[in-house]
Amino acid sequence: MIEFPSHIDSSITLAINDIASRAGSAVTGMSVFCSRKDTWIPLYILTAVFLVRQMGWKKALLTIAGVAVCIGLCDQTANLFKHGFERLRPCYNQHVLQEGLNIFEKRGSLFGFFSAHAAITFGTNTCAIFCLRKAIGRFHLPFSSAAIFWALAVSLSRVVVGKHFFGDITAGAIIGIFYGYLVALALSFLLRKAG
Repeated sequence: MIEFPSHIDSSITLAINDIASRAGSAVTGMSVFCSRKDTWIPLYILTAVFLVRQMGWKKALLTIAGVAVCIGLCDQTANLFKHGFERLRPCYNQHVLQEGLNIFEKRGSLFGFFSAHAAITFGTNTCAIFCLRKAIGRFHLPFSSAAIFWALAVSLSRVVVGKHFFGDITAGAIIGIFYGYLVALALSFLLRKAG
């Protein structure tokens, strides 16, 4: 197991978790809601319908396939890192638990570096922001703002529910943005070829 210099990370994690806990059940309930993967399904269906309407079925299908590749890259890389680094989630870390971490959903697997939720939401949203620039025109800024807000909400929800350290979501966001940008570059090339 690789040890991380974690006192700062633990302090930030505990502060976020504590602030959300003190804010009440509305904040923690929203965090649990954002954290659940089945919450994302309606959002992705609406996005797919929007893509077909704005881009046509051929380009939309290419974009959806690209986003699926991005999800796979983020998810599988997160699994490799989790088993390679073996960093305990805060909900299994005795020091963090003794410091008062609040847990708001099932603990899940032992290891949490880095957050696949953060990587996937930042990756798919980065990909969508770059790929949809021309297709959505004047709606690009509101769409981009909403996409970034959603990625931040999902990522922070993982700290609030006690599943990830702040460093886990930060690393996940960076890796997700990297993969999202790479997939967006490939998609841009393919979408130009598709006409």
